[in-house]
Amino acid sequence: MFTKSLYLRITFLFIASLVLLWVAFYNGFPVVYSDTSTYLSSGFEFETPADRPITYGLFIYLTSLGGTTLWLTAFMQCLIIVYIIYLLFKYFSQLKDPAFYSLVAVVFLAAFSSLPWISGMLLADIFTPVTVFSLLILVFAKDIHKLDKVLLYALFFLSNAMHMSHLIINFLLIISILFFSYLKYFKEAFELVSKKQMLALLLITLSGIAIMSSAMSKSKHIFYMGRMVENGILKKYLDENCATKNYQICVYKDSLPPNADRFLWDFENSPVYKLGGWKTTKEEFNAIISETFTRPEYIALHLKAAAGNTMEQLTTFNLGEGNIAFPQGTKLHERIGLFTNDLSRYESAKQTKGELLLFSKLNNVQLFTVYFSLLLTLIGLFIIDKKRNKQLLLFSVFVLLGLFFNDMVCASLSTVANRFAVRVMWMVPLLLLLIIFNRFGVTKRNSIYST
Repeated sequence: MFTKSLYLRITFLFIASLVLLWVAFYNGFPVVYSDTSTYLSSGFEFETPADRPITYGLFIYLTSLGGTTLWLTAFMQCLIIVYIIYLLFKYFSQLKDPAFYSLVAVVFLAAFSSLPWISGMLLADIFTPVTVFSLLILVFAKDIHKLDKVLLYALFFLSNAMHMSHLIINFLLIISILFFSYLKYFKEAFELVSKKQMLALLLITLSGIAIMSSAMSKSKHIFYMGRMVENGILKKYLDENCATKNYQICVYKDSLPPNADRFLWDFENSPVYKLGGWKTTKEEFNAIISETFTRPEYIALHLKAAAGNTMEQLTTFNLGEGNIAFPQGTKLHERIGLFTNDLSRYESAKQTKGELLLFSKLNNVQLFTVYFSLLLTLIGLFIIDKKRNKQLLLFSVFVLLGLFFNDMVCASLSTVANRFAVRVMWMVPLLLLLIIFNRFGVTKRNSIYST
């Protein structure tokens, strides 16, 4: 039965979703990235790309109603993230008005964080916070409403399959939760954690291997070799081994690209393409990678590089990286015209004209917000009433751990890139708002918004 309270909550969710679209409204079209082109191609041609799963491409196809308009896809992304934020306030606070407070939080995040940038961008990155939040809500929230639980499991399954990094992030989170729950010192704190549910979430996580196996098989050797190029490990290995091993890439050991991006995507100069491409180099690259993981000195180099790259990624989250103009003559322009009805709107967008110049101002704001919020959040974790709201404390700690795992996985296995951290750093001010509202928000019983 539709009650006044339910109508108000739905209205709040709808308004909050529109608020998160403000960057897209300002631009005149959802923000795009070079990868948007590949997602469009995979989703509308129903073909798995070489370097990513098909899931987000299919999401675009379905939510845009077969290419009717990509605005629907951007709105659906905002609605999903707003729903997740609403559930945080519903299950991890003592508030009687979770919809109202979630709207306040969204308005704050829209003004002072990176959230409206990624929620209004046609890129799978928005599903990284969705997968972390949906997992942790299912683990640490108590008395979840049946409908919310069904939707959370659906969102977790969907978001887990959106990006290859999600599988590893979720696996690390689940293993960490299980590890701490079995330690005698922490055992009591994890009394709400259901082992059966953890097993179900682990199986869903591992199901991503089947969904992403094709893309992983085609690309993992290329991405990690790019990481070895950027860290100098490949050059060292080739210098030491080319005299005795007949690797084709030895010809290019003194002219390797300076970074992973050039190694991966410089189609004219990278040795990858001079040697025949991703498929042709697979056997040789895998052999080199495998050997470096069997020799102690190279294992140490891998670990040192991973630690340094992770630290760099944690402080690398400027907006606008890759959000350049893709005018007529580019693949993205061609595919928007081929697969959707949005070409005229796309051509008139600020980004297409090279006029999307919000980066510097927004960066200063969101950088301050993240660092200031992180400081206050760490302080706030110590003042949470642990007896009344134990699950909020655990949830907050593991959200921060999920953020760390995101940066570690992306920086260690792919490359350090601003967008990998941009997609999750807004979670820090959200945690702070949750802690503040939980402590000082209105809790009177006669609220008309009460759930």
